[in-house]
Amino acid sequence: MFHLTPLTWAVVIFCAMVVGFTKSGIPGIGILAVPLMAMVFPPGPSAGIFLPMLIAGDILAVACYRRDAKWGLVLKPLLWAALGIGAAYLVIKAYHLNERGRLLGHLIGGIVLGVLALGEYVGRARSLDVPRTWWFAAMAGLLGGFTTMVANAAGPIWIVYLLALRLDKKEFLGTNAWIFLVLNTFKAPFSYGLGFISADSLWFNLKTLPFIAAGAFLGVRVAKVLPLRAFNLAVKAFAGIAALKLLFF
Repeated sequence: MFHLTPLTWAVVIFCAMVVGFTKSGIPGIGILAVPLMAMVFPPGPSAGIFLPMLIAGDILAVACYRRDAKWGLVLKPLLWAALGIGAAYLVIKAYHLNERGRLLGHLIGGIVLGVLALGEYVGRARSLDVPRTWWFAAMAGLLGGFTTMVANAAGPIWIVYLLALRLDKKEFLGTNAWIFLVLNTFKAPFSYGLGFISADSLWFNLKTLPFIAAGAFLGVRVAKVLPLRAFNLAVKAFAGIAALKLLFF
């Protein structure tokens, strides 16, 4: 599984840089890497290979924004997210999704398209009047936890949650960074239990660290000069094409 061609290595390097890039200041574009990784590796193991890469990116983000988090907003959805992760683990085990790569690939493709549509709806909304109540945090937590366990594709869900609460940029980035570091670390033992993470996959992850760091370094600088509207449209288009390939082919 780890004997990659030059083309598939290029895809993995690109995905690693996307992880660093999205964690460094432009949340949401990491969804592009999810279907691409599932095209290089079997969809189940691809989630386990991708997870330590995400944790590395989370550590970089927390290092930058650790003091800017709104801890009430970090803690409120975490119990529900843990329940969502546990539910996804049971579903994967019960239906042997880790042994049915094509079915999991379809599921990943559908989830990616769904969260892209959700993000598009929020982006077009003129105003978001969502109360800071337990049920909103519960909904975001359950859906985000389930989606992150199944497909590492919960980024747009948490973006919707944080955008609705009208945080400033630093509060948004700090809260987002801590949520993902906690959840991704929490779900690592579940991924190991499903056979998605192994000694070989962790060794492979070490090779991606320089590219994650390079992506983070690049992200800080590119975000200052690149028009975000054009960039986001391109990212959504590429993610949608990759998701459609997983869903229908």
